Amino acid sequence: PWAVSLMKNGHAFSVYAFWSMMVFLGVLTVGFVYEWMKGALEWE
Repeated sequence: PWAVSLMKNGHAFSVYAFWSMMVFLGVLTVGFVYEWMKGALEWE
């Protein structure tokens, strides 16, 4: 997992990798909320 390999590298890389993952998860969350609000996740 990415979290385990994050601990083995230097501090500067760890900070960069952490914020890169947070940006990725943020984009994923915004897309999920958009689809949810549009009703694309409703089963009929």
